[in-house]
Amino acid sequence: MFTPAGDDGQPLTDPGTTLVPPIPDDPPALEGPTLAGSPLPCGGTADSTTVEVIGVDASTISIATGSDEGARFAGESGARMPTAVAAMAEYCNTLGGLLGRVLSVESYDAAVSEVVAVAERQCEEVLALVGAGYLQASQGVSVWGGCGLPRFDGWPADIRSPNPVPLFAHRVAIDGDPEVAVAIVVPDSTAGRTEAEETEFALRTDGVSVVAIEFFPLTAQPDWAGISERLTAAGVGVVHVAGSCRGATMPLVAAGGSSGPAVIADASSYDDACRRDAIADGVPVEKVILQLPFLPLEDRDAAPATVAMAQILDDFGAPVSGDALQASAAFWNFAAAADACEAVGLLRACLSGPNVGDSSGAGFFPSADERACRVVMRVGSDGFERIEPVAPGEFACPAG
Repeated sequence: MFTPAGDDGQPLTDPGTTLVPPIPDDPPALEGPTLAGSPLPCGGTADSTTVEVIGVDASTISIATGSDEGARFAGESGARMPTAVAAMAEYCNTLGGLLGRVLSVESYDAAVSEVVAVAERQCEEVLALVGAGYLQASQGVSVWGGCGLPRFDGWPADIRSPNPVPLFAHRVAIDGDPEVAVAIVVPDSTAGRTEAEETEFALRTDGVSVVAIEFFPLTAQPDWAGISERLTAAGVGVVHVAGSCRGATMPLVAAGGSSGPAVIADASSYDDACRRDAIADGVPVEKVILQLPFLPLEDRDAAPATVAMAQILDDFGAPVSGDALQASAAFWNFAAAADACEAVGLLRACLSGPNVGDSSGAGFFPSADERACRVVMRVGSDGFERIEPVAPGEFACPAG
């Protein structure tokens, strides 16, 4: 039986994930401040003029990140993202800091229910919020927007538009049978309910009827056996799940067993340590299909930004996983925006502006006009297998 993190009553600890295939033993050196061949604005000389921006002084730039460390039963969802941001900042500091200033990273724990209080503090203390993994980030949007705090999300909002839930993975999961019964399983939260609504809308638009929606708690142990029994009773063959690998995906698959439904999960389940632990516990991991909004590490030479960020994370002692990689890309987006806004003094209004810097994470995410595109992968006994599109370095995009 797969045991979700937190069942033993102990605080969640990081498993130290490493994706398959491993980072090359002798990767190409990152010569100078670059990332995947793109200039990384680390180093330089700080502007000597007086700085009057929250979170910035003559020698330091302070940024925020964070997760929900207080939510033990949420699994590790988002918990590794602050570690990744800190690793990227440390790497930048070894090159001389960002625009000649030392980067200081403060991690704020929102404990699921304290997002508003955390957002208010961040508005008063830092220049920007970078790569945070808050499960109920939507509760802080009005606060962040009200104070003009720039946000560089590990889960970019525009990555969900114009098609909130790309259907490539769904079409792989149904394996040519449009009559397969479909269900949605999400956290019992504002964000979870929004995701359920968006997923159901996208599926209905594609002619798919959802027969069941299940909500699981974030601050108590979910009854995965009960959820699985209800899905079985409804004849469900495919489940769209939102949640982390250890906190939702693998416990749900374990509860269903080999006769359970196929499970479609997001990038939080692109986690090799979780995959290996699940296999060791007898979980049929091949039931899991992932839809990723970034190029995976398996693409190697065709995904230079992914490989470069994975190298930095590994070099600075951070885990390498889907959520950590997304937080790293968020840091790149912040650094690129800061570089573009240096001439106006790192004003928040500039950093928050549209089309500032590079929003693709140096080619990690799809380009701005391909935000609905995805890579579909299947979890297997040997790692993660690319299903659609087959060619490395490519995304599957909606028609039209």
